[in-house]
Amino acid sequence: MTYKVRKVRNKNEYKVFNSQTGIIHSHHLTLDKAKAQLVLLNQIEGGKLPVSDIQRLLRQSYNKPTDYKDYILDKELSGQRVQVYKKLNSPQAVVVHRGTKGIQDIGNDIKFLLGYDISNTKRAKYSQDIQTKAEQKYGAENVSTLGHSIGSKLASLVGSKSKEIINLNKAVSPADAFTKVKPNEYNIRTSKDIVSMLLPVRNNALTIQSPYFSNILQEHKTDVLDRLDPDIMIGKGVKVFYIKGR
Repeated sequence: MTYKVRKVRNKNEYKVFNSQTGIIHSHHLTLDKAKAQLVLLNQIEGGKLPVSDIQRLLRQSYNKPTDYKDYILDKELSGQRVQVYKKLNSPQAVVVHRGTKGIQDIGNDIKFLLGYDISNTKRAKYSQDIQTKAEQKYGAENVSTLGHSIGSKLASLVGSKSKEIINLNKAVSPADAFTKVKPNEYNIRTSKDIVSMLLPVRNNALTIQSPYFSNILQEHKTDVLDRLDPDIMIGKGVKVFYIKGR
């Protein structure tokens, strides 16, 4: 996280400062007040998303996208395959790359699984175009990039300049099994999801344990996020880990 709390030397007081710039935002605070300001500053800064928001934004990418809570749909940039949201009273924006829906997407899926490079497909070029426009409009440092399934593969391809990439059950081909995960990339998957089973185990990987008897189709859906605490934060500055399914 950019903002941090530190105890003032030889005093029972705390300060809140920006760890990157060194700028001190507050002096002479109690610990409780310092923590409260830390939360507020990080909310204003943007970045990191609660599981509940990740699930809702991914889920509605398959239906008719609309405003959600304080995420306002950017109708100028949004379409069926990629949606862009701007968060009210915050610099944060979110770009959502939808997974497979329709015959044309299935064709891209087959190419991907067979090891073909999909970066030059119409779908990938469209994803790149919207991602670039969103980053130019809102600032790449303020953009959270989300993806599910093949949408996660696209999010990884086009979101390297954004603040963070948050993926759910990312599609991974044999050719990708030894590819390095980007440093700003956070991957969530279920332990029995076959689409993401070749995902390299790295930092910033959260695995949700699947039930012993699992439906492999259900294990790939966005519904698996119901097993997590909806308030858990995922993204830049947050360490993620292995979680047992509820």
